[in-house]
Amino acid sequence: SGSSDPYCVVKVDNEVVARTATVWKSLNPFWGEEITLLLPRGFHSLAIYVLDEDTIGQDDVIGKVSLSHGQISAEPRGIDRWLSLAPVNPEQEVQGEIHLELQVPERGHPRVLRCHLIEARDLAPRDPSGSSDPFGRVSCCGHTLETAVIKKTRFPHWDEVLEFELPEGELGEAVLSVEVWDWDIVGKNDFLGRVEFFLDTLCPGPTQGWFHLLPFPSTTEDHGGQLGALRLAVRLLEDIHEGEAGKGHLHGVPAGHLGTGTMPSHPLQVVGLPYLHEVLKPVVNRIFEEKKYVELDPSKMELSRGRRISFKGSLLEAQVQESSLELLKGYLGDIVDAIVGSVDKCPLPMRAAFRQLRRRAEERFPLAQHQEVGYFSISGFLFLRFFAPAVLTPKLFGLREQHAEPGTGRTLLLLAK
Repeated sequence: SGSSDPYCVVKVDNEVVARTATVWKSLNPFWGEEITLLLPRGFHSLAIYVLDEDTIGQDDVIGKVSLSHGQISAEPRGIDRWLSLAPVNPEQEVQGEIHLELQVPERGHPRVLRCHLIEARDLAPRDPSGSSDPFGRVSCCGHTLETAVIKKTRFPHWDEVLEFELPEGELGEAVLSVEVWDWDIVGKNDFLGRVEFFLDTLCPGPTQGWFHLLPFPSTTEDHGGQLGALRLAVRLLEDIHEGEAGKGHLHGVPAGHLGTGTMPSHPLQVVGLPYLHEVLKPVVNRIFEEKKYVELDPSKMELSRGRRISFKGSLLEAQVQESSLELLKGYLGDIVDAIVGSVDKCPLPMRAAFRQLRRRAEERFPLAQHQEVGYFSISGFLFLRFFAPAVLTPKLFGLREQHAEPGTGRTLLLLAK
């Protein structure tokens, strides 16, 4: 059609934390949205992805802008300029964490670094089955060792210790690199993420914890604006209380030629979290447990999976669509019933905010033909900023302990849309 329906998704260390509204049918969208995030003190990177929303099918990724913690911190007055969009390489898009224990002895001859790879969780699915065959690859001082391959899992448990003999003298800028890969019997292995440690920064005693897996460092290659550009104003405020976190104010005003979820970052989302759990958790849990096959896009249908819906043999596209639509209507009906039946449980601060919002909207649009604007302003927040993001990414709102498998994730995406 020569146009797009762009929106932005914000990630901090590969975790989705915010989403803008969609601007329909535009190659020069204006969002003008300001997002305030509570960032962990040790965060590594901020990335903004620009996507083209599709009513049916998977949303297309147009490009992204990545900023490291160092880049943002280096400009105390903030970054405020046009940034070219870079292409997104699926092999460099990573997720998950790895559990490590590291120990570097102060003395001894030889000095031996011990890297204990315990386990990993929530790795990216790289195989058609929605799983992976992960193994660890550790490099230090010119030597590389690997763990065993754990088949068909995104939550591998290795419990292996790899040892490296360190050179004598100062360690200088020596680096320990821990990478996770998906093993493939045919073709090249797929990258799942990495984490690096400068040896001179490690404590003499054991260093243990969960570490976010990160992509390979971004190149500084200029793509000449072929994908468009994004106008951003990003500022990191070192407003730290009791060692918690800094506040990052992100204000995006994108343009050019030009995915979804959000962590509780809006104050009302934080206040309403227990209410959100009470309303959505029963339906979300049922979707995860039932694992029903749902698909509306004929180009993405696996008709052989229709046997999960009916034992009468392989289904036609129309039958899969009909069955999927009925399932989605059922889930959506249960959610709407839960919302309508929970009016008395809505937190008082949310009700007060909604009353104020409605009053301001009615003052701004006083004419009779605009009498519904007050209700639209409330429902716009309640559904697009409160319920829909939690349906799309239940883990980020504490509704589930793990991210959804691809099939369940597709159901949640269609339901949120």
